[in-house]
Amino acid sequence: MTGKKRRRHPILRAVFTRLGRWFAALDSDHNPSQLFLFFNHAIVGGADLVHAQIAQALRDRQPWVYFTLPTWPQPFAERFPAEARIDYVGRRAKSTAMRFFWQGYLAAIINRHTAPVLLGSQSRFYLEMLPLLKPHVKRFDLMHCMFTLEHFALPYVPLLDRRVFIAATVMKEMAELYRAEGIDEALAARMCLIENMVEVPPTFAPKPDTGPLQVLFVGRGSTQKRIHLIGRIASACKAAGINAEFTLVGDVDGWLEKGDEPACRRLGVIKDPQQLYEVYAGSHVLLLTSSFEGFPLVGMEAMARGVVPVSTNVGGMADHVIDAQTGLLLPPQDEAAVVQSGVAAIARLAADRALLATMAAACHARAVKYFGAERFNRQWRDLLIGAESVDDRPVNG
Repeated sequence: MTGKKRRRHPILRAVFTRLGRWFAALDSDHNPSQLFLFFNHAIVGGADLVHAQIAQALRDRQPWVYFTLPTWPQPFAERFPAEARIDYVGRRAKSTAMRFFWQGYLAAIINRHTAPVLLGSQSRFYLEMLPLLKPHVKRFDLMHCMFTLEHFALPYVPLLDRRVFIAATVMKEMAELYRAEGIDEALAARMCLIENMVEVPPTFAPKPDTGPLQVLFVGRGSTQKRIHLIGRIASACKAAGINAEFTLVGDVDGWLEKGDEPACRRLGVIKDPQQLYEVYAGSHVLLLTSSFEGFPLVGMEAMARGVVPVSTNVGGMADHVIDAQTGLLLPPQDEAAVVQSGVAAIARLAADRALLATMAAACHARAVKYFGAERFNRQWRDLLIGAESVDDRPVNG
């Protein structure tokens, strides 16, 4: 699998990518920035926000951004800079044939630039396009966490100049997968780490040490997030008389089990960052029960505001959630164990407000050290703009 790229529908692919190249020859479009960004979509989610932040870091270069899935609407597109050129190519590439056509078309457009630089993230469209690109094209991808796409991506690894990871633990897991799959060790050397960023308040605001422990979940409804476990923990805490209240932010309707809904307050999707920051300000604990993660933005946002993570120990969580110092880690996979340990963690923090206050201050201090925007913007600009040539004239091809 690792040495050969998938060649499904070979005749259809050959015909329609060629058609795409022919039509591109009629298009004189040129991207002065030579920066091309390929993402799945721009719906609610931490990964989508990171993609918007990357584009914001490059806003002065006016990058071209492509969303490669037909998902609609895509409300997070408004988070991308006005200077970027947005193309919803996925809405025109719904069928297999049209996906091949647009891969051929865009590859031809990109190939005629002198020093094009590409970044893709969570996009099969982007990976499938890589074999169509000429050697002078710089290709990067961004991995948020280990899930289904890493196996799909393995055959394309030799075609990537650099793979970026948001968490050291995830990068280590990928290196182990390379070894298990017999991938050349030299390709593992192409990995690099650029951790995400959030707005970090310069000073720490202590939380109220009386009243119920305010437990928060922020995220989208998905199988990965296992929101039903948060509902079970909330119900168990209520039954045990633990002084805690649970609030869920996001599109979580339908993800809680019916019997657990009364134990949880649901605020729905909050698009206004300032409103979300106010929710963090009134919360003590962020509860995450995910089956896999990289290191999610909600974890960074919470820690920046002194909200202590209680999370399953998956992906890159342990990179910053140091057990009993900046949070509490739960066993990751067995659902009954997650619920049992989650209830115990909530009970511990509800009873020991001094420990909670110490951990909250430590969370903010760690965020100040690791999560700032200046470092994020510099690293992404060094990677993508530093890969460019000064000559941006189009060439034939």
